[in-house]
Amino acid sequence: MQNKSWIFIQTILLVSILFWPFKIDLPLPVIVKNVGTVFLIGGFILLVVAVRTLKDNFRPSLKPGIKGELITTGLYSIVRHPAYGAIIILSIGLSFWMGDGARLVLSTCLLLFFDAKSKIEENLLEKTYPEYGKYKKRVTKKFIPWVF
Repeated sequence: MQNKSWIFIQTILLVSILFWPFKIDLPLPVIVKNVGTVFLIGGFILLVVAVRTLKDNFRPSLKPGIKGELITTGLYSIVRHPAYGAIIILSIGLSFWMGDGARLVLSTCLLLFFDAKSKIEENLLEKTYPEYGKYKKRVTKKFIPWVF
């Protein structure tokens, strides 16, 4: 699949999670909805930190930038793709906060999408940065510390 296709699918998934018109009500306890709020806020903060850490390296493309550098500090010393992890946490938080099963399904699709996309990205990163293999062995989780 071409780079533009990955970006298109990612955009469709993100827009769908934000604006999906049909709700599947989940009768969630208030505590779960409150956890959703914490995930929303926490995910947003993590996303801002991840993107700011990347600086000019941030891009939706699969390919690393020509003048880019491998970032292994901050959140990137804990997980390899913290921006993806933050977006997943945000989308799950929105699903819980809204009590919406449709968004929860879309969030699961987003997780699977990011997992597939990150495999391709990591192959490209290994070709671009010889030290990526060592980094990958040291930082074993992709998105969420101690989980995945």
